[in-house]
Amino acid sequence: MKCSYCGGENDKEKGQCLFCGETVGVENAKKKQLASASVTEKKELNLTTNTILASADFMDDDALVNLGKAFLNGVGQEKDYEASYQLFYKAAQKGNSEAMFYVAEQTSKGYGVSVDIKNAIWWYLQAARTGSKQAQSVLAETFKSEMPVQKDESVYSENSRLKEAVLKVRPFCVEITAFTDKKNAGAGSGCIISPTYILTNYHVIEDKRIKKPHKIISMRFHESTGEEKPHPLKVVAHNAKEDIAVCEFDDGTKINADNFPKLIDAHTLELGDELFTIGNMLGRGLGLSTGVVAKEIEFNVYGKSEAIRTNMSINGGNSGGAVFDFDGNIIGLITFTPPSEDGNSRAHGISYAVTSNTISKMFE
Repeated sequence: MKCSYCGGENDKEKGQCLFCGETVGVENAKKKQLASASVTEKKELNLTTNTILASADFMDDDALVNLGKAFLNGVGQEKDYEASYQLFYKAAQKGNSEAMFYVAEQTSKGYGVSVDIKNAIWWYLQAARTGSKQAQSVLAETFKSEMPVQKDESVYSENSRLKEAVLKVRPFCVEITAFTDKKNAGAGSGCIISPTYILTNYHVIEDKRIKKPHKIISMRFHESTGEEKPHPLKVVAHNAKEDIAVCEFDDGTKINADNFPKLIDAHTLELGDELFTIGNMLGRGLGLSTGVVAKEIEFNVYGKSEAIRTNMSINGGNSGGAVFDFDGNIIGLITFTPPSEDGNSRAHGISYAVTSNTISKMFE
């Protein structure tokens, strides 16, 4: 081995240069060996981290929080703020109060995520509302006052559930426009249920003169996404009797998400269960309507094999909007408001939705 200091020969036994007496060559060799081992160890750690993050969706919230703490504090591995934030965020979405607090902490300090004080305050509030004493303390210190006492815990809890569900599904709710010419056009709502499929009512996209889909169909995302460009659609399946249509992006668009709204069994609904829909009411942009189950499943109603009656007040443009429960699951599709008693107008405070079960059968 050559001495890296003077280029002379090293004594193999003493590990010392025979010319200048330095041990630089040996020391450098040891340093290179240590550095190489460190790189290998980091690669193994990265592989372990990626495996954990890929499996996060299958973990319960307590496991996610514990792993998040391990990455945050460097227990058993190097600190990884980005990995800890991802794990805490997934647990927070499951309603874990402790995880919400850690998401707020990392967001306020920029650990693994960009600093966003407004978003951090929102997460502190969610954590405080679900019982986090640490979050309550932070908010009290921030605003120099005690957290207000909520007298009606049931209302408080339901309002929080509704807001979380709305924020969860809002990006998947869309406006739909369909026309063959300007004199014969339709407009309504829809819901993205997969990377390529959009669910809506058939009557929204139907050219009623020829009883076929319009030639031109397009959709816009909810304004919260910041995307204004309309996307062309094509109809891939429809059921005129049940008033269901499935469209597909016709421009190659694919939605990259892992939390699409899911269809659940509408037959489990009970009288009084809370519901909401997001629709393009009166063609003035997507807005929120809330209500409850006014009557459980009705069969063979207004030409539909089965439908759910709600007390939600809907208007033109709401058609095709998904009806969600307070967990953000789809239980039906807004389809119509029945005629009033005299038959000359539409009834108020009553609407029908074709059930998720009927939609699932069409997919099958």
